[in-house]
Amino acid sequence: MNMILAGDGHSNIFRQDSYQNPQRGKFDLIITNMPFGKRMKTEYASLHGFNTNSAEVTGVLHCLDALSDYENSRAGIIAPEGILFDSSKAYTQLRRELIEKYEIKTIISLPKKIFLPNTGVKSNVLIIKKQSRKNKHIWYFNVKNDGFTLDNARNKIEGVNDFDNFLNEQSG
Repeated sequence: MNMILAGDGHSNIFRQDSYQNPQRGKFDLIITNMPFGKRMKTEYASLHGFNTNSAEVTGVLHCLDALSDYENSRAGIIAPEGILFDSSKAYTQLRRELIEKYEIKTIISLPKKIFLPNTGVKSNVLIIKKQSRKNKHIWYFNVKNDGFTLDNARNKIEGVNDFDNFLNEQSG
């Protein structure tokens, strides 16, 4: 939407309810910050074989179904922590499907208040690969210090933060 407002980005952009009109097997890469904690008025999850009105579960299912069959297709999804730990039936079913049909490459655990002032919900970044699980290991990275205060002001904190440490580790 920002690209359209800025005057570019009109090519191949259509206005539609993507949950109502899922794009199956179409994308090699998906990066999204999906809806948090909201209940949907309709059960779009049924389009993916699930019985829930959870926007969180539906959001993940929507992304997974949109991934192409290309061997390196993957999704980076910012999701509420409930996706990993909620014990209700739909969340449990989603995790089972993730383990059986996909490869969870990485879980990046973010601090609880990282998205203030909008939400204080504990979140994770999930990196999920389309192909079924070959590697039995999931890389887990726990971020405690993202370089900003965890209050509504989100002021920069001087010094090294967990993302700096991660980047230094990857380059060394």
